[in-house]
Amino acid sequence: MEIGDANSEVRRLFNSDEAVAVRRSFLEHISKWLELHVKNNEDDLTGLAVLLADGVIDFSQINTDELEAFTGVKKGLTEAFNYASAQFEAYDQQLDSLHSKFAKDFEDLDLQIVADKDAFRNYLRILTHAEEYYFISRKLKRVHDSVGTGKLED
Repeated sequence: MEIGDANSEVRRLFNSDEAVAVRRSFLEHISKWLELHVKNNEDDLTGLAVLLADGVIDFSQINTDELEAFTGVKKGLTEAFNYASAQFEAYDQQLDSLHSKFAKDFEDLDLQIVADKDAFRNYLRILTHAEEYYFISRKLKRVHDSVGTGKLED
């Protein structure tokens, strides 16, 4: 970026040609990267959902009009949200069935009386994952809504 002469208008760095070009290049790379990870396996989608929910990239700070040109960003956010939400629903359904199995043990409030300790450990794992996917999907919904990427399955 050139300094220019004293009589010219002061250009804002945030709107400079250089900044716009770098931002577009960044979004293009992110869009392609998201498209790649959306096509991969479930473990990759889980990792992607966690990364996006962590807010590593604050999509709400990017102009919505700029994001319109990069469909991979919208698709990536939508896929990650839908995946995390579906995982939460699946774990939540498993929890519902397991709650009845452990209802009597919970009433006694003595975890040592749980007869099937492996099943109970599995129950705790499912409970943990259900909570994590719930919070991931909520964070992704906020990100998704902030960039106005359309309607989500919720």
